[in-house]
Amino acid sequence: DLLARAVIDVLRRGAAGPGRAAGTLLGAAARNLPVTGGADYAAALSELAENGTPGWAPLLRRAAGAVAARRTFMEEIR
Repeated sequence: DLLARAVIDVLRRGAAGPGRAAGTLLGAAARNLPVTGGADYAAALSELAENGTPGWAPLLRRAAGAVAARRTFMEEIR
């Protein structure tokens, strides 16, 4: 969770930069952020899409959707 929170913080600050770096980071986040436990990273990404860098909104929404889908899948197989 420490690394996941660090990724969200980087995205929140906009430190990933525009363009390809942001896309690469968000793709990795969509595939690898934890989906079990108390933190809801899909909600955090959605919140960033609404309130963050406008150019990133589609990428953030896509990553949030992927994290939410992975979370639902994990809940179903439990």
